[in-house]
Amino acid sequence: MKEQGSSPVVEIHRHGPRHRYEVALAARPAVGLEQLVELVGHWGGTWHAGGATGGRMVLPVRAGMRYGRVEGEVNARAEGDGCRLSFETIESAYRVRYTLFGFLVLGGFGGVITLAAPFAPHLLPLVPAGASVSIAAWMLIASRLETSGPEEFLGQLSQELAVAE
Repeated sequence: MKEQGSSPVVEIHRHGPRHRYEVALAARPAVGLEQLVELVGHWGGTWHAGGATGGRMVLPVRAGMRYGRVEGEVNARAEGDGCRLSFETIESAYRVRYTLFGFLVLGGFGGVITLAAPFAPHLLPLVPAGASVSIAAWMLIASRLETSGPEEFLGQLSQELAVAE
């Protein structure tokens, strides 16, 4: 299945649990890989060269309340005046950020108190506190949700190479 990513330059191909991300770069393959290696370092990932046209990359990722790493193969091939760089995921591992999950549960309790109060009048004095806790938890969680993964990485790489020209 092929789809356009949220970045207009990144294509995503889904094959079961594996994904292949592709981006067209306005640079030769060697220059594209050189810039990729530098950007991997800025992102806190690791790069293992596997020849002149690719290698293996481990990239830290964030997806909402989860964080982890994605590992895969990178290949660059010449295409016209530039190159097409692809990243195919081999393995990914995610973990839940438990502090945010705890705040989500706390906010859920506040919401339950707020919704149950009309049916249990003895809970009415707790409604302002329950609503406040729910809203505060939601604001805290929503402000901390981030997404960064291969699609954002390749989009940034494409932008940096476009600016460098």
